[in-house]
Amino acid sequence: MAVTDSSRIRAEYEKALARKQELSEKLKKLEDAEPKSFRDIWMTRDQIAYCQGMAEGLKFAIDEIS
Repeated sequence: MAVTDSSRIRAEYEKALARKQELSEKLKKLEDAEPKSFRDIWMTRDQIAYCQGMAEGLKFAIDEIS
């Protein structure tokens, strides 16, 4: 596989990790907020799960390429 593919996958992996971290911080703020918005909390949790799954898949791809 070409180096550019590996670089692109790694960039997407880093982006997914950064987005997961950003959403985790947002979730913490939402959970601490009064009154709590349970809809926003659940939507944010779903987004975190999506980013985590994407990061895990990309990590697997990186490991396979290496």
